[in-house]
Amino acid sequence: MDVLDVEQMSLEEEFVLKKYRFYFKRDIESAFISHLDMMRLMERVLRRLDVKIKWTQGFNPHPKINFILPMSTGLIGKNEIFEVEITDDVDKSIIENMNALLPYGICILNMEEATDKIFVSEMKYSIEFKPFSEACDIINKFHNFMSGEVIITKKDGRKRDAKDYICSYTIIFNNPIYRVTFNIKPLEGRYVKPEEIINKFLKETEINAKIVRVAREEIIFKRGI
Repeated sequence: MDVLDVEQMSLEEEFVLKKYRFYFKRDIESAFISHLDMMRLMERVLRRLDVKIKWTQGFNPHPKINFILPMSTGLIGKNEIFEVEITDDVDKSIIENMNALLPYGICILNMEEATDKIFVSEMKYSIEFKPFSEACDIINKFHNFMSGEVIITKKDGRKRDAKDYICSYTIIFNNPIYRVTFNIKPLEGRYVKPEEIINKFLKETEINAKIVRVAREEIIFKRGI
């Protein structure tokens, strides 16, 4: 170990590193912020509040902020979670201070020191679509569609049967909107998105419709070490 390594270790030992977990919601007004921009936004807000964020080492350091589940563009989130490693002690007064700086549509709901780990077991989604013209028997068509394989081709070319990830679903009609709910479980860290399922359904049934709302209603998780 050289002198620089010893000096770096000495500097790090001067700080007590802690991880905090933040729970927040994102409504439609801010739903079209990309995942990367969400990470940058939280970083900027914390830095504005003089919170000392831990950064990774190496040639391309970045702040140690981790979203438990990424937020795709357009997704509404009712109770999302991110974690950040910092070298400060913070208390719940930071919630009000962060909310004063965050854009309309994003609100911190709660925070806690992350002394455990979170393991996502299920996600509850709702998705709404609106046909451009009158279509017949969409609910029965959707049930028929869901009775067989629902093969989704991901961006990397891999194919997945969405049925492997879906625990349950419902579909209702509230003129002129169809609303589908999905309970989706991750498998080996992967999952399917509800909009992928609906887009596949609309394409196969040749229904001309537009998705108007996608929301992650709840993240169900277990705590562990």
